[in-house]
Amino acid sequence: MKKTLEGACRLPGCEGLKLVAGKKGLGREIFWVSQVDSPDIVPFTNKGDFNFVTGVGPHGSKDWMAITEAAYERELAGLVFCPGSPYVKEMPQDIIDFGNEHDFPIFIIPWETKISDYSRIIGRYIEKEDDVSRTVSETLRDILTGKETLPLDDEVRYRLERQNIDCSGQFKVVIFRIDPLNGEKDIKYRVTYDEVHNILSKEFVTQGITVPLVPGIAILFNKNDENEKRFDREHVLQLKEMIKKFPLYDFSLGIGSTHDNMLGACESYHEAMLVINIYNGKAQQEKEIYAYNDLGSYKALYGYGNRKALIAFSEETLRPLIEYDRNNNSDLMHCLETFFDCDCNVKKTSEVLFVHKNTILYKIKKMDGLLGYPVFAQQNLFDLQLALMIKKMHC
Repeated sequence: MKKTLEGACRLPGCEGLKLVAGKKGLGREIFWVSQVDSPDIVPFTNKGDFNFVTGVGPHGSKDWMAITEAAYERELAGLVFCPGSPYVKEMPQDIIDFGNEHDFPIFIIPWETKISDYSRIIGRYIEKEDDVSRTVSETLRDILTGKETLPLDDEVRYRLERQNIDCSGQFKVVIFRIDPLNGEKDIKYRVTYDEVHNILSKEFVTQGITVPLVPGIAILFNKNDENEKRFDREHVLQLKEMIKKFPLYDFSLGIGSTHDNMLGACESYHEAMLVINIYNGKAQQEKEIYAYNDLGSYKALYGYGNRKALIAFSEETLRPLIEYDRNNNSDLMHCLETFFDCDCNVKKTSEVLFVHKNTILYKIKKMDGLLGYPVFAQQNLFDLQLALMIKKMHC
């Protein structure tokens, strides 16, 4: 991306740069920032350099004018002067006139200013801008997934605000997860992923920003975006129709709630991820649960402060079944999860697992022995279901 004087002037920390001439030249591209102290040094600079004149070496306004004329001929991006020195108290009018006549940007900063501060900030802008601005979606991905430290530093905030993203606004995150039924994320999966991403961008997002993720695609909506409401429940039917085009894939949708600022956007992302970690596409369609606000007990558990205690309870409760499955290549845990998904109905569980109901009863009796208590007891059913819910949240 082109780096310009105008962009450098907007950088946090560069507010002291005052343009006094050559406003029409602010679009000049800059390639580096350095210092010049005499006209003799200008020939050793490069086209597009943005140079600071310290006021220490050149002892008078004639030297400053010579530097300005030489810099213009050398096609430098612009010059910054520090009037107030013992040699040049005020910015010479002839230099201002020259800058305006040739659209050559001339800036001033106070004499007591540290030039190194500006050099460091503008140098980072020039050197890192290509990486920093690689895409807005990649920046947002790092924020949502926690790779970017919150609260945001000035550089990241500036990067987003340049793309009209108000970091202090309100945001909602929606995640659309795509999983191949055969479990293989091959070239066909990549093609499907790109096609789905294209459909989402064209049909469901006009002002929201799509953010590619490992499990699928996140969409960040600003509260003021009218399309934010398109992912409420009444519009899920439209997604279902789209999904029919891809029968070899399982799609799940997670809708976070609306939060303030980018820190809240990160929270909304985790809420949406919680939904798709708990429910796959088939379960969502059966239970009509797509949003964090629809999670019921899961939502209460997620908001509970002592998550370490929750995880410890879950691991301790389910450990006998998990270890037995691991040592015997069995599926007691899957059977238990399906049993709860089927509202503790043995017949329905057997139908879902394609086994006789006596097989389900046998496995439940096996669980009784491993756990040391009857699964069908009301309190035990509650504890087991709670442990499974916690496991799904933190797997």
